[in-house]
Amino acid sequence: MAWVVDTCVLLDIHCADPHFAQSSADCLTAHLSDGLVISPITYVELAPAFDGNMKLQEQFLTEVGVAVSMAIAGYDQGTWPMVFSH
Repeated sequence: MAWVVDTCVLLDIHCADPHFAQSSADCLTAHLSDGLVISPITYVELAPAFDGNMKLQEQFLTEVGVAVSMAIAGYDQGTWPMVFSH
């Protein structure tokens, strides 16, 4: 079963936090084989760190091995594009 990653863990890594970046990265690496996901809420919470640039945000998430899961929020996959189109 996949692990749900909290926003602060991803921000630690993205912002290169001097106290927590390495331990957060180590945690993700340790659980990568089980799968890593974030909820749509976490996706939105991360947006300011990327100045709203979804392409950069998606690239970062891909690099750290994290997928966005709409199942956590109760959405089906067909709803996903509508969440960010408004």
